[in-house]
Amino acid sequence: MAAMSEVSSTSFQVSARKYRPQKLSELLGQDVLVKALTSGIEQNRLPHGFIFTGIRGVGKTTTARIIARSLNCIGVDGQGQETIEPCGQCEHCVAIKEGRHMDVVEMDGATHTGVDDVREIIESSQYKPVSARYKIFIIDEVHMLSKSAFNALLKTLEEPPARVKFIFATTEIDKVPLTVLSRCMRFDLSPLTETQLEKLFQGILEKEGRGFEPGALQLLAIAAKGSARDGLSLLDQALTIQAGDLTTQTVREMLGVKDPTQLMELFRAVFSGKAPDAYTAYHQLVSVGASPLNLLEELAKLYETLNLFLIMSPDEKAGLQPGYPDEMLQEIKSWAETTSVAEVQRLWQGLIQGIKDLGYAPNETAAGAMIITRVCYLSHLPLPQEILNGKAFLAPPAEKKNLGTSAVAPEKTQDSPSLAETALAETPVAPAAPKALEPTPVAVFPGTFQDFILELKAGKSPLLYAQVCSDLKLLKIEDEALTVCPKPGTPADLLPQLRAWTQETFGAQAKILVGEGEGKTWNEHTEQAETEKAKVITEDPVVKATLEAFPGATIEDVQTNDKDTEAA
Repeated sequence: MAAMSEVSSTSFQVSARKYRPQKLSELLGQDVLVKALTSGIEQNRLPHGFIFTGIRGVGKTTTARIIARSLNCIGVDGQGQETIEPCGQCEHCVAIKEGRHMDVVEMDGATHTGVDDVREIIESSQYKPVSARYKIFIIDEVHMLSKSAFNALLKTLEEPPARVKFIFATTEIDKVPLTVLSRCMRFDLSPLTETQLEKLFQGILEKEGRGFEPGALQLLAIAAKGSARDGLSLLDQALTIQAGDLTTQTVREMLGVKDPTQLMELFRAVFSGKAPDAYTAYHQLVSVGASPLNLLEELAKLYETLNLFLIMSPDEKAGLQPGYPDEMLQEIKSWAETTSVAEVQRLWQGLIQGIKDLGYAPNETAAGAMIITRVCYLSHLPLPQEILNGKAFLAPPAEKKNLGTSAVAPEKTQDSPSLAETALAETPVAPAAPKALEPTPVAVFPGTFQDFILELKAGKSPLLYAQVCSDLKLLKIEDEALTVCPKPGTPADLLPQLRAWTQETFGAQAKILVGEGEGKTWNEHTEQAETEKAKVITEDPVVKATLEAFPGATIEDVQTNDKDTEAA
């Protein structure tokens, strides 16, 4: 017995179990849940049924056990009441923690799916608790129960005995019948953020007396994808591999993640649209152990970072921590100055679709190369807005380069046409390439805000017109220059687009200047004008008399159709 006791005391226990939260205050990232349960326990307003949903490893079953201890804790002196801080030492707390309490029944819904299993719970619920204050039934993965099992549970779940609580946990809430959901208080547990996971890992390593590099914790937090249990399993794996301090290099090798500086060559090639260079860099990384999926996810993260740099204000950009070395981060910032939100969104969407396609490919490595090549060529395509503005045309089929044929033409004879000539004669002639647009005569720069907006509205860019009307305060217009003040949150590429349109329409001397001062957007000008117009109309004596004669009547501005007028 002594030997068995010694083995038990020294046996390894995984971190997910060893450091499982024991109180509501120890739950990470679930502030709303903690606040609701704390208030419910203090006011004695807890429902008879709970259902917790969320991804794996965020604390659903752990929360259920904490509730069981909170409701049944009697304190160290045996006289305690329901509490948000269970003592962890009384007979009920210890028995529930060890999973041997007679009044706290845990059932795995994935294993016990039938109506007979639920019938045992229903029959057991009719009896009073053996020793505890409440009899509690915890069903994990409740969505796995059969339809008959759910139906059998409904009546008891709606009107249980006074000393019975049901707690359900599921990762697929949409598979739980609405009749069950309507009888429970639902809580959606949020995935943990990378920062929260890093703090969790740091606290455990400090308790274990192990040193670490911050970069290692960051990589583990990213790989955990919001799950505390997954993250702690990866942490245990890394600590098993490395006996001393936990280093970033060890975690990189374990996860198959490459150093960001090694990824820069691939990043540069993809961002610049150089498919051959990107193809070479990709295969070099794969050859030394990089995962195709991981490389695509790193590229997606790069474009997410570029998007943040484009939409954030200067102060917000200063507080960003994308997780890249300083030199690499400065280069990425410079890339953001040469691209637009629309282009970044398109390339990011191409990567995300590629990540979905990767799982269906017979050869993951080859599929990754194809996806990266696709993204490179996406960067060369014009944006829809450029096509609408007539600034870009897709090359016709006759002008596309044939990359799969030899540059040497076959010899031709006088007696018979060549195979290429025969095929050409039988094939409809491709349409000729569109002729270059003749330069449009520049218009006279308008002298009023209204004339400028009307010119913009008549152009070929409805989106630019809408953004200018809503996002730019109009300050001054004179000397072939319009001075504006962007509102907070204005897209970063709006002013460059407006300048390009202005010079194309009114000539190179036309300018869009940025200033400061009080001003209104064109939409605000229009709204103010409509308000003043309505005020003048309502103050007219005839209109006043008409409105008094017909209570409830309203004034409407009817726009007459030109064609109807001509027909009349």
